[in-house]
Amino acid sequence: MLHGGMNATAVTGSELHHLLLTLLETTHSRLWITQFILDARPDLDDGRLVRTLMHAIAETAYRGVDVRVLIPDVSAPSGPEYDVNYPAAMFLANRGVDVRRYRPTKQRPHLHSKVTILDADVAVIGNANWTPGAFSQNFEVSVAVRSPQTVRTLDGWFSRLWAQSERAFPTRIHSAPQYYPSDRSPNNGSTRRRMAELRVRARLLAQFDPALSVDLLSGQRYVRRVEELVRAAKSRVIVMMLGLMANQNRRLHRLLDGLIDAHRRGVDVRVLGDAREGAAKDWMSDAEILSEAGVAVLRWSGTRFHSRTVVIDDTAVVGSVGWTVQSVMNSEEVSIQLSSGHAANEICRLLNVVWKAHQLPATETGHGSV
Repeated sequence: MLHGGMNATAVTGSELHHLLLTLLETTHSRLWITQFILDARPDLDDGRLVRTLMHAIAETAYRGVDVRVLIPDVSAPSGPEYDVNYPAAMFLANRGVDVRRYRPTKQRPHLHSKVTILDADVAVIGNANWTPGAFSQNFEVSVAVRSPQTVRTLDGWFSRLWAQSERAFPTRIHSAPQYYPSDRSPNNGSTRRRMAELRVRARLLAQFDPALSVDLLSGQRYVRRVEELVRAAKSRVIVMMLGLMANQNRRLHRLLDGLIDAHRRGVDVRVLGDAREGAAKDWMSDAEILSEAGVAVLRWSGTRFHSRTVVIDDTAVVGSVGWTVQSVMNSEEVSIQLSSGHAANEICRLLNVVWKAHQLPATETGHGSV
């Protein structure tokens, strides 16, 4: 159900990293995390972004906060087969953090949600994994909300997953975790200035902005809600979707029909997808259907596109749910509907930059500001 009178803020990339660090400093009772990937492998984490966050989580647990981390087994995409989450999981477990592995069910064999619950009233929900790329290069969108009602709903959802999870990582209690000096002190002066600027920005973001209402969505409920919002759209529908394969399912195909109908009503409809080799094939069928109907479709040409975000008028839907059968039918996912003109406009501001800087036309349709 929709919860009113909430506060929220939208973040992306390095802003998310510093917002998380800022929130961790002030959490005092609970830190519950579910992530698809926690990639703290040193050979990839040159900027120590993920490792700094792991240290902060360990310090939070040492302060006596109830810290729980739930992750799936994720195989490396190339090279020897191993769990990319294992280094971070063992680092945390060796410092007293309770880390568990998701136990797949017949209905939901995959865990793909990205949710952080802090204390009794704050949650961070988005499409960003905790990887070096997500915090520095990828185009990601996350939303932080201050909402006791939303957190209570997430509490029940997380507790259910936690109860059926596997104790795969033995926990040991160590002394207070220590940072290596290099983990907190970048040598480059411009990097230090940039980090200082981001910390200031993170503290401002942590104050949150008024939101009219908030709702949590997943599965068929997500599909129905987005379908309803698109059907009622009056001015804009912006879709940024890594997983765009709605043509493979009748119910999901209705999302494409809704976009086309909105375009024909005069709504500004724009779709941005992934142009990387291989990834583009997954959504080209949908792109062709939309472009033939005159919808503006662009392919991301930047370093890494990972967004699963929809903006309809003054409402933003942000999270891990993609427009694919696996995401809607077979995965534990969470997206959040945020009815807030400020948040939607902030996300669209980010999209304008992306739209202008990384456009690789999938069609002959025009483009402009969102």
